[in-house]
Amino acid sequence: MKLEFISFDKDKNKTSFITDYEIINDQIIFEDKSNINTKIYLKIKDSKIDIRRIGNTKMKMTLDLAKKTEGYYKNDMSLEFEFLCLCHDLLIENNKIKARYDMIIDDEVINTTDLMIIMY
Repeated sequence: MKLEFISFDKDKNKTSFITDYEIINDQIIFEDKSNINTKIYLKIKDSKIDIRRIGNTKMKMTLDLAKKTEGYYKNDMSLEFEFLCLCHDLLIENNKIKARYDMIIDDEVINTTDLMIIMY
């Protein structure tokens, strides 16, 4: 099964790739082709999504519409920080996820991301 990952940051920089995915224990698991030796784990719970990156890049965040949630990021070059995530738009369909969210550090929005994941 294939998955297409597309995201745009606030400066309209695009990250996109197509990869294989699998579903294990209600999690969608796929290689993060934008980060070497890293996998992404998505878990949809009710109307929110938990996202984890595991490997050279470690990240944890939850997309929960109109709520601020805590997140964490660490990469293999020792960049490490905690952040808040505020999700403005969230659409979860059978084969598609669309979201728009802010990453907030010290009460300042440092990035806004538009994310789309399509499974086919």
